[in-house]
Amino acid sequence: MTRPKNQYPSDPRRYPNAEPVAASPSLGVEPAFEAQLYRLAPSRVTVLLVGGSAGLKHAVAHALHERSPRREQPFVGFDCRGLGSEAVELSLFGGPAHAPIISGAIQSVSSGTLYVATIDQLPLLTQPRFLRFLDQERNARVIASTDTELALRVEAGQFRFDLAERLSLVELVLPDELEPV
Repeated sequence: MTRPKNQYPSDPRRYPNAEPVAASPSLGVEPAFEAQLYRLAPSRVTVLLVGGSAGLKHAVAHALHERSPRREQPFVGFDCRGLGSEAVELSLFGGPAHAPIISGAIQSVSSGTLYVATIDQLPLLTQPRFLRFLDQERNARVIASTDTELALRVEAGQFRFDLAERLSLVELVLPDELEPV
């Protein structure tokens, strides 16, 4: 699957309030990776985190939120691992597919950041609703992570192609092991 990669300007004049992500013990990132975070943090684009440990993915998602203009808004994490369609519908959207979004992670995130861990485990029946949410005009930023290449899940009939394509527009590949900086 060919994935177009978007480039986002890193000009501090364009994003005057953006702060670079510091290489810290909590992330332990190298300068090139830090630069990627700096470019992505102020944007509204959906980011897919690939590779790395679950803890590193969460730390990177949180760093993107903290360095963004929405840092004063909520950061809400949601993990799809091991949940069936009904549990995801209730936890993420606040109710079944035919119900409006009245509570749940999406409602509580407001104008903040929604981090969806193990998006590759999102039940097939819930994927159309999540795609609609991504395509709607919304205030929240979405960051997702995957443990498996989405293209493999698509080939296996376990993930929608259009959702995989939408999530993969901007991928941030994390190192499997951190190099000391």
